[in-house]
Amino acid sequence: MSFRYELLLINKNCNKVIEAGYEAESVAQALFHVLQKDRKLCGCMLMIYCRRPKSKDLKYMGIYDGGSGRSMNGEICLNILSLANGEEYHLTDDGFRRCLI
Repeated sequence: MSFRYELLLINKNCNKVIEAGYEAESVAQALFHVLQKDRKLCGCMLMIYCRRPKSKDLKYMGIYDGGSGRSMNGEICLNILSLANGEEYHLTDDGFRRCLI
């Protein structure tokens, strides 16, 4: 089921705010759409917030670190997305894939 994600991204590298809205199944998928649209953001650190539909308040969703990496089971995972609920994903050509530790 798709939801409308109204993202507010704070680029920590240059203190720039980016707003984007996408229909997606998850915040990770919505962020992937943003990164595909502007490839320069792939190497940045982004604080991720979503606007609540009715109140328009911001909710912290997580952080994307385009310069980070981890080694999992002999595989190196780069560009880590750490969500507020504790889940971690890494960026692939097809989207974000969950990090399984």
